[in-house]
Amino acid sequence: MSPVLLQRKATQDAKAAADVKAATTASPSTSGLNISILELAMLMRQPQPQFRPFYPHQYPPAPVAVPGPSLMLLPTSHSVGPSLSLNGFCKQYDLTTAICEKLRNEGFTGSHPLQYVAIADLKEMGFKYGKIASLKDAVMHWSVLLE
Repeated sequence: MSPVLLQRKATQDAKAAADVKAATTASPSTSGLNISILELAMLMRQPQPQFRPFYPHQYPPAPVAVPGPSLMLLPTSHSVGPSLSLNGFCKQYDLTTAICEKLRNEGFTGSHPLQYVAIADLKEMGFKYGKIASLKDAVMHWSVLLE
């Protein structure tokens, strides 16, 4: 090894040894760990923040966008009426066979699912205004007014 490299290595070794010695002989006041017993007791007596765990079932569900009362077949001022078969509903409230067949073709089998039908849904099913009015009238007579 060349004398220059030997000299550099010796200098680096000496510096590393001095750093280790300085770290082990540091006084408590320079290490940043100087704390009195009184300060320690005060830190321990301070109230800790209370963290509540997050439980999703404790909070109300987010509101669901539902069409307004005038846009639904069953208005919000009414509750569902008695459970009837689709044939019984159509017969009891004098709905035409065309209305009853159209509802059956869309998968309706009874009266209770009608509470979830919007007027726009009826239009999409191909109901004309007169048939929508007849169905609204039947639902109003079938449903129960909320007080």
